[in-house]
Amino acid sequence: MKRMVLILFFGIISCSDPLLYTNEDLNTGWEFWLDGTPENIQEVFLPHTPRLEPYLVNDQWQGICWYRKNIKIPGERHVLVRFEGAMNVAEAWVNGHYAGKHMGGYLPFVIDVTAILKKNGDSSSRAELKIRLDNYDNPVTGPKPLELLDFNMYGGLYREARIMYKSSLHITDAILENTPAGGGVLVTYPAFSSEKVVMNVQTHIRYAPLANEEPDRRVFTVKQTLYAGDSVGAVSQQDYTLDKNCSLTVTDTLTVAKPFLWSPDHPFCYDLVTEVLETERNEKQVVKDSRKTTVGLRQVVFKEKDLYVNGQKMFLKGVNRHQEYPYVGYAMPGNAQWRDAVKIKEAGFDAVRLSHYPHSPEFMEACNRLGLFVLDAIPGWQYFSEDPEFQSQVIQTARDMIRRDRNYPCVLAWEVSLNESWMSEDFIDRIIQASRSEMPVPIYTAGWQEYGYDILLQARQHRLDHSLAHTRKPYIVSEYGDWEYYAMNAGFSQENWENLMPQERSSRQLREYGQKRMLQQATNIQEAHNSNYGVNACGDNYWVMFDYNRGYAEDLEASGIMSLERLPKFSYYFFRSQGEPEGNPFVYIADYWEKQDVPDRYVRVFSNADHVELWLNGNLVEKRMPDKDAFSENLPHPPFTFKVPEYKEGWLKAVAYSASGVCIADSVHTPGKPVALEWWLDTGGIAPAPNDLLFVYAKAVDGQGNPVPSASGDVVFDLEGKGMRLIGEGPGGIPMESDRITAPLRAGTAFVLLRLLPQWEGDNPQISVTLKL
Repeated sequence: MKRMVLILFFGIISCSDPLLYTNEDLNTGWEFWLDGTPENIQEVFLPHTPRLEPYLVNDQWQGICWYRKNIKIPGERHVLVRFEGAMNVAEAWVNGHYAGKHMGGYLPFVIDVTAILKKNGDSSSRAELKIRLDNYDNPVTGPKPLELLDFNMYGGLYREARIMYKSSLHITDAILENTPAGGGVLVTYPAFSSEKVVMNVQTHIRYAPLANEEPDRRVFTVKQTLYAGDSVGAVSQQDYTLDKNCSLTVTDTLTVAKPFLWSPDHPFCYDLVTEVLETERNEKQVVKDSRKTTVGLRQVVFKEKDLYVNGQKMFLKGVNRHQEYPYVGYAMPGNAQWRDAVKIKEAGFDAVRLSHYPHSPEFMEACNRLGLFVLDAIPGWQYFSEDPEFQSQVIQTARDMIRRDRNYPCVLAWEVSLNESWMSEDFIDRIIQASRSEMPVPIYTAGWQEYGYDILLQARQHRLDHSLAHTRKPYIVSEYGDWEYYAMNAGFSQENWENLMPQERSSRQLREYGQKRMLQQATNIQEAHNSNYGVNACGDNYWVMFDYNRGYAEDLEASGIMSLERLPKFSYYFFRSQGEPEGNPFVYIADYWEKQDVPDRYVRVFSNADHVELWLNGNLVEKRMPDKDAFSENLPHPPFTFKVPEYKEGWLKAVAYSASGVCIADSVHTPGKPVALEWWLDTGGIAPAPNDLLFVYAKAVDGQGNPVPSASGDVVFDLEGKGMRLIGEGPGGIPMESDRITAPLRAGTAFVLLRLLPQWEGDNPQISVTLKL
């Protein structure tokens, strides 16, 4: 899969001076220091974390930190600065003038720099931005003190920032406007069919003169152009007038004949370009402002408990995701966000639940383009307060989340519910009313309580305690496969663990725990996923995609189907096997084929084929159909379990056949002693770019090149190249950036992160790896 960049050509009748409107990254040239240590100023770039953390985070940094940067202020332009994520309470100053406070670290805050300067009579041509961040526990933003929290809330300006220069006549920013169903560009679909889609495009425009000589009234044109690739799918334009210091909301209608529809299987995205044009005296049209919006034409309808997408009934296979990376916490650049989405899609999922907060705009755009439905969630986890300030903050967060994400085709429903938190009915009424007021059309809300919400979300461990037969609402399994195999209490105070299951029975299995325990995780997932097909649910979401750190425990939460460093466990391949074989036949042997002291050897194969043959050293062991038992009867593609009468060193080969005759094979070899390494760079099909972060892996292999999962020891990574650094752990487990990192082998594989600095010019990294047993 490739991340695609679309270049739009707007035609020869309109042109624009690039100084009239620009939208630039504001990620480099920042100064950073911890509170109380101004003598230790560092130059940093965004995304940024205040402190590199170890692989296993038991003492996450909390505190106050500062960022500072100088920007230019052209007198003939409005200047806005937008931060996509600043943890957790942010305060800002412009040239020493207080510019406001933003609560909560998961959604944007926008500073109108021009307005701040004008208010204070400051006509400077440059401005100093100064940001104070506080990520201490906060009872207003929630969701809970870190020591009681099932994930980590890291710090810093951990997402990208942008600076926007705008003319006096411009499209507004929906977050800055803070108006229900207002600001910016808002797209709705009043009529939908496979033959024709009618789009309404609402655009909010403001005329705020920057100079005395500007006219009292402006006459302008709003043009909407819908692009399908490099072809024009629909165009609409209308003329308007607007008095100075006023704003106007205009609505344009576009009709798309024979539309390309968006769905998880065919995620076609249009690009809507909204332009504000003005005709000058020489009859030349000048673009005063422009905005591009990703558009996907799709219809989501719930009929009783069933989900229909574009008229087709669907059961959504989904997964939960936390946005954490090793060492850098939340500070993942856009390409890293995309690579996570690619891994989720390649695992066979149709949907992702954002746990337990809004994720980055880059991740959302990846979901648009790759075909992943999203349950978009406000921040919350097992915490509710009757404090009016807390409740107002949560409701404002719901509003801001919808304003940011309202046009994304990937959003299935708005989870405006505090995760696993018992909320008062009065609060539910108010947050749902606020959410509905943010869209001029009906929306779907989802929540943990049946009261009020359109869609019921409930984890499997909670469902096991009572029947859902009484509910007539659509039901999505929000989480499954972890807690019900970990502890026997299913309440909303998870830190109070009770009656823990034996570790070998749990789904929390690190890759280095070995084959038997990874197979147990896969067994648990298979049983739970199978059961979700039998409860009238229209989708489920496994807990969780990637292992992660959390505040209330000293170990990794290891129920991910991939490790914290994004390496697959056996259960990853189970989910891959659940996809349909047409165009994507799949087979995987979930066995290392090492000697085991067991009387009978069973080999599990994951495949979406009709039948599979298992061969041992060139001899047919068995040809069989998929398993059929109480733990697999509802699955689209149950696994295949083979009994091997006698273990023999050598190679196993699984050959899978579909009804159409398509054949695909997988093989494993008994590993020998580790003697060498193979390394690779994980690009996820997305070309590396300046200000990027990639995984570098090295696996131990034997003399025949076979992987050795049981290998232990260290790998020394050495890097040569300009504009690059390695990130890992140094002596004593202290996280560091360097051109040499020693990393431990886990399940026969070691990793480091490769950081490409903003000044990286495309040089290939020269990496050497050395095995230390």
